Amino acid sequence: GPTNGWQYLTGSTTGAKIITFTSAVTTKPLLIIQNTNSDATSGEFLFENTKDGGAGATNDVLGKITFKGQDSGSNGFTYGFMQGEIQNHTNNQEQLRLSYYLNQGGSGPVRAMDLIGYHTYTALRLYPRDGGSEAFSFIMAENGDSSITFTGDDLRIYDKNNDAIFVHENAVAAPGVHATTII
Repeated sequence: GPTNGWQYLTGSTTGAKIITFTSAVTTKPLLIIQNTNSDATSGEFLFENTKDGGAGATNDVLGKITFKGQDSGSNGFTYGFMQGEIQNHTNNQEQLRLSYYLNQGGSGPVRAMDLIGYHTYTALRLYPRDGGSEAFSFIMAENGDSSITFTGDDLRIYDKNNDAIFVHENAVAAPGVHATTII
């Protein structure tokens, strides 16, 4: 029977392996991975895609965490997920991309952000609500150089008081003319 407050523990030993933890208690179920050794290591939650011994490929999903709930109509809904993907599978040049997908308007999750480890730099890329191509990138190179790229029409940067400190706008009256103000 159930122990330590668990109401159900179900699993399968053949076919697809699924374990479900279910509880009607607030803040439960809770999964704890605890390492009590006195060194600097911790427990590990491992996602592993071995393709039955086959070679990995660019864009292979290595692991995924999905956030699901119910909407106001009591419908089950996927609000978002994050997943690890192979950015580059070339031997000795392996790179990971962590992608975050968010629901922004009820139509299902779209890519919102990537964190990518390249060979000589790390990139943070943000995408528009419609899931289109990247609109903002921040890149930090291993030598400390950095760059910010913005591909949208308008960029505004605000301070903690919500005062604009930087504004870049494409002028509507004159295509190709940009107005940049540093305040």
